[in-house]
Formats: sequence, C-alpha cells, structure tokens
Amino acid sequence: NIQSALEDEKSTTADIRYAAEILTHLKRPIPNPTKVAQLIQSRLKEDDSLVSIGHALHAASLLGNAGKFVHDRIEDVVVQADEIDGKLLQWEGGLTTTSLLITDKLANYLLSRKTVQTPKGVVALLEAALALAESSVSPVSISAIGPTQIPLDKPELRVQISNIFGRPLKIVPSPVIAQSATRISDDVVVLAKQTLAAGSSPSEFVLNLRLEPGYYRIALNAGSHTSTFTVRILGPLNINSLEIGLSDADGSSAPKLSKISYPAALDSKLQADSSQHLIVKFSITRNVHQAFLRLYSGKNEIIFVAEQDSNKLYKVEVNLASELSYSDSFEMELILGDSIILNPIRWKLGTIEVNLGTGESQGPKIIRGPKPEIKHLFRQAENVQLKLCPSFSRV
Repeated sequence: NIQSALEDEKSTTADIRYAAEILTHLKRPIPNPTKVAQLIQSRLKEDDSLVSIGHALHAASLLGNAGKFVHDRIEDVVVQADEIDGKLLQWEGGLTTTSLLITDKLANYLLSRKTVQTPKGVVALLEAALALAESSVSPVSISAIGPTQIPLDKPELRVQISNIFGRPLKIVPSPVIAQSATRISDDVVVLAKQTLAAGSSPSEFVLNLRLEPGYYRIALNAGSHTSTFTVRILGPLNINSLEIGLSDADGSSAPKLSKISYPAALDSKLQADSSQHLIVKFSITRNVHQAFLRLYSGKNEIIFVAEQDSNKLYKVEVNLASELSYSDSFEMELILGDSIILNPIRWKLGTIEVNLGTGESQGPKIIRGPKPEIKHLFRQAENVQLKLCPSFSRV
C-alpha cells in the first residue's frame, strides 16, 4: 500500500515517487518527510541510474525542506545530457528518461515527438510538457491561426504566441517581428523586419501581407524564439479578351474570329467541316497552370491544352479532321485553374457543329476491346521410327 511504499527499504525510487504523488493529489500530508528523504538516499546508493535519479527528483520535490538533498544531484544529471544536431537535448533512454529529468533546455526534444507508442510514453510526455508549460521557462509556441491561404482582399496572417498547449503565456516575448518574407518561386526577399500588429487577444498578432499571389516563406521572431511558415497568397483571375472562330486548314484565308466577353456565349452555332481548324485565343490577368479547351457531346469529351505564345496570349488550335473521328454537335468549354487563384473558371463558349463528310453521325470509334483471335497452324511432327543399334543390349 501507499504507506508501506514510503517505509519499506525494498521500495524503489519509482515506488516512493508514485506513493508521494498519490498522497499529494489526495491532498493528504506525506508522513515523516525526513525519513522518506533518508529512504530515497539509501535507494540511490544502490541504484544511481538516470531513471532512478529522475524518480528521486520528483519525489524530493514533494518533501519540502527535507528534499533539498537532491540538489546535489542536479548538476551530475545535466552534464549527462546528449546533444543532437545542435538543436535538441535528451538523456540516454529516450522519452521516459528525458521526461523524468526535464529542464527548459530539453523542451525541443519533447516537442520533436510526433507520435508516442505506449500509454506510459503518453503519460511521460504530457507530464513533462505540463510541467514546462506551467513554469517560468515555458516553451514558446508560434503558430498560425486558421489556414495559411491568404486572399488578397484580406491579406492578413494571424499568429498566436502561446505555450505548447495553446494557452496564454504569463509574459509574451517581444518584439514580434517578421524578419523576412521570401518568394519561393525565385527565392527573392519581398519583405523584411515588419512588426506584427496586436490582434484581438494578448496572444494574437497580425502580419499584413499585401503581396502578389504566390507561395512565400515567412520567418517570424518572438523575442529570441523563431518559427517559419509557408503561406499561399490567393488572387482573382480575370479574362481580358477572348476570340473564337474557324480558319481554313490550308491557310488560304484569314481566320474568322468573333469576340465574346465572360461569361457570355456565342449567339449562334459555329458550322465547321473537315477542311477547317477551330481557333480559340484569349488573354488573362495572370498566368495559370491549367488552361484547357473542352469539347464534349453527351458522355464523350476531348480536352485540348492552351499554350502561351511570346506575347503571353493563350491559344488553342484544333485540326477537326485529325482530332475528331465522327460528325456531331459539340459544346465548347474553357477551363482555367491554378493553386493561387480565388476563382477557377469554367466558361461555356457555345456550340460547334462539325460535319466531317462521313454521312450521319456515327459516334466515337471504339478503340479499346479484345483483339481478333490469332490462329496459327503448327507444323505436324514427322513420323520418325527409332531403331536400336544391334551392338547394344538391355541389361
């Protein structure tokens, strides 16, 4: 039981620690703290491993003045910490041991643990993290509030400066500054040393990002603490102009193109035959990664990629005779998209009636299915008679 764990000479420092903690949580006094302290020192003489010392540190912290003997052990423990990549400190034994011996210098090790495999590990991690968060050396968390996709009409990155549980710090480190904003596409710094404005709560700060749409890497400082975010600035896409029409395949005459404005469609059908090309040319306010012309009839469709010329003008030219396999009426749709635009566009341009001169509409050709059976007549084997050599006999 709890009482015997605090008196039995066979108790480990872990037994003593947990017994003392149970009494503390039950708001009951620990009987004879001096005797318990002597028992801990006795056990440390037999087992002075880091784990044993860790449990002793926890138990001694509950004994008041009687637990001060453990201070002599702290320096010995700290010098045994292992440094990893100049960023983390831990003790041999991993999460459980490090949690037992935690100080503020080891916070990064705890925060590096993305997963914990056992219930014991969960308890160890939460216990150490809570102790840190409630101390005067609480680790500082710099995190984005909400998504990091920022529209141009409200270009604000909201940041929270808190402890590792997202709760307010007793003292928020200052100043809170964006050291830099770097455009990822060409690694150009577009913003430097911009102070963040105060937000709606003491732990919230706001960075104004009036930048061109694209991906950016933001480096933030809160006092001596640093963090880096990747944000995406989103902007609107507008269509400046669009022309659509037909041209002769042999180029014997100038293309006949009609101008239409988004989101209007052609007033009448385009009438085309196998000697013509369909042409669509358009100009937009920013480059996009996805620019397609879609022709479809019922469940059948074909997609063409719009290419940009040297004048930043997008163009699609469709050779109707080679691209289509049957006569029909097709709907035309322009599709524009990109990861940094707010308003992807699907614009129904109108209808084109295509007559390829093959009679009535026959529907698309079937290009998939079983191949014809391959029949092959193998040569019949020759009738060969084998004769035994008379000089051999069967044994």
